[in-house]
Amino acid sequence: MAKQRYVNTKFWSDNYIVDLDPLERYLFLYFLTNEHTNIAGMYELPLKVMSRETGLEVDMLKTMLKRFENDEKIFYIDNHIVMKNFAKHQAVNEKTKKGIERSINELSPSFLAKLKDIGIGYATGMDGVSMGVELSKPKPKPKLEPKLKVTSDVPSQVNPIIGLFKEVNPSYQILYKRKPQRAAIERLLKKFPEKDLCAMIQSLTITNKEQYAPTVTTPMQLEEKLGQLKAFWDKRKANKPKVANI
Repeated sequence: MAKQRYVNTKFWSDNYIVDLDPLERYLFLYFLTNEHTNIAGMYELPLKVMSRETGLEVDMLKTMLKRFENDEKIFYIDNHIVMKNFAKHQAVNEKTKKGIERSINELSPSFLAKLKDIGIGYATGMDGVSMGVELSKPKPKPKLEPKLKVTSDVPSQVNPIIGLFKEVNPSYQILYKRKPQRAAIERLLKKFPEKDLCAMIQSLTITNKEQYAPTVTTPMQLEEKLGQLKAFWDKRKANKPKVANI
């Protein structure tokens, strides 16, 4: 039976959505509106089905799902999509509550238990009806090895480098507060000298306009698409006409 799903017109101006690249926005909208979704925002969706319906390759889907998980928006667990806070944003009425409860009850107890084990639970109202998905703090895991001390001044370098994204991302200010974005800069600084990383970010004003180059507007996208950027520059160098020596 076909379902109707209404999307708020402010979807496209939402701060989080604006920060996504076009394919990530497309996938996020797909998770909201595909025929497998339910009113609780927790439903089974195998990667093969996801790939067939969106036209995106499985490897690309895994990468984008990882970003949504890092941003604590969407989780992919045991072939199930779990959208944080999806259900509690539905219209509050008896019909909606019964629909959410029915969707939750269709999930296996073992799956719901697994959600709690990794720090995700579903809030329950006074009437016993599940009203949404909330992220709770996961239980601390025992440390097997002592944490290595960082002697470099990497954290102090993060803000100026994030500021370089101003030229390709009008909403770059929101990147300062996002831990996954800051962590991406720290990892990149361990791979590249600061000077080279800054030059790489500044070159995005050129590559983002090229037809066959990947679009990069955030630190996480830069980290994920380094291979594509390298391939683009390698091809450009290879195709550059050579001047014969006279």
